[in-house]
Amino acid sequence: MPARQIPRNYRNVTGRVSIACMGRSVAFESTLERDFYVLLDFDESVRSVEEQPLQVTFTRLDGTKGIYTPDALVHFVPEARRASELVEIKTRQDLREHWSDLRPRFAAAIALCRDRGWKFRIHTELGIRTQHLANVKFLRRWRSHPINDLEAQRIVNQARSCVDPSINELLSSLTPWPGGQGALAATIWHLVATRRLKTDLSLPLGPDTRLRVAAPQLDAEPHEREVAV
Repeated sequence: MPARQIPRNYRNVTGRVSIACMGRSVAFESTLERDFYVLLDFDESVRSVEEQPLQVTFTRLDGTKGIYTPDALVHFVPEARRASELVEIKTRQDLREHWSDLRPRFAAAIALCRDRGWKFRIHTELGIRTQHLANVKFLRRWRSHPINDLEAQRIVNQARSCVDPSINELLSSLTPWPGGQGALAATIWHLVATRRLKTDLSLPLGPDTRLRVAAPQLDAEPHEREVAV
């Protein structure tokens, strides 16, 4: 259960994002938090996410005590060999304007993480709102797209027989008839969204996107992370 409940807020955007690996949604209280959770939902190395996970006692510059609640705690699958991460999500402007107030909170969080074998991370729009995020938002819409299993397997087999084909090349090899390529393209996007076909998500997606058949083992593509120092 979260250490702090996110209230409805008429000044900030609040809501929930579904995290497929957990089969449930997590709450956010800003669009930047929402985008961060969208990235986690598409990160194969993520095992679970806890929003507002715990409270950290810290000492302010004037010597008084305060309570700090980080935004999230992210746990990873064993194959990723990564320590759990306690996360704060802030805009760069917030960090610049409020650093003197935030620094004691972050120092206390770093100390707690050191004791528990975790890492403390600060994520800003610089590492969240990237081409990777734009691609993930596009692909999430195709994840539940209905497909024909036999057709999907034919596409995967054809992709395996080629060397990193582009989507256009794959479509042309499957059918020379342009009118029949629309349904095949939809299936290809579903296969990318469900990780049966892989691509470089740091590049814009389109007809020239290069594909490869997914390997059976973990092939995580974690988004950029920033370390608090």
